[in-house]
Amino acid sequence: GIVLDKFHRFKETTLAVYAFSLIGMIAFTFTLDKGIAVVYVTSALLGFFMTGLLPVGFELAAELTYPEPEGTAAGLLNAACQIFGIAFTSLYSLLLKELGDIWANVIMCAMLILGTIFTACIQSDLKRQAAQKS
Repeated sequence: GIVLDKFHRFKETTLAVYAFSLIGMIAFTFTLDKGIAVVYVTSALLGFFMTGLLPVGFELAAELTYPEPEGTAAGLLNAACQIFGIAFTSLYSLLLKELGDIWANVIMCAMLILGTIFTACIQSDLKRQAAQKS
C-alpha cells in the first residue's frame, strides 16, 4: 500500500508481487524434503506474497476499470478468485494423487508463470490517476 501510494506504479507493483509469489512457490516446491523449519519459512514467504497480491490486484483493477465503481471490479475479482480457487484446488488434488507433490507444485508454478505473463500483457492505463490529476 505504501509503495502504491508513493509511486503509483500499480502494474509494476503487481508484477513484482506476482514474481515474488512465483519465487516463493518455487522455493516451497524444492524445499519440501529439507525439514519442517525450512518448509515453515518458505510457506510463510509464499503466503506473504500471495496474500499481498490480492489488494494490489484490486487496486490495479480499480485503476483500469475507472469510472466503474471499485466495488464492481472487486466483486468480479472475488468471484473469479473463488472460481479459480475451486478449479485449482480440484486440479491440485488430482495432480497430487496422480503425479506426487513435486510435479503438482511444478504445475502450479507454471500457472503462476502464465499469470505473470498475462499480467505483463495488461496495458497500464491508469484512468483513476488521470482523473484525479485533471
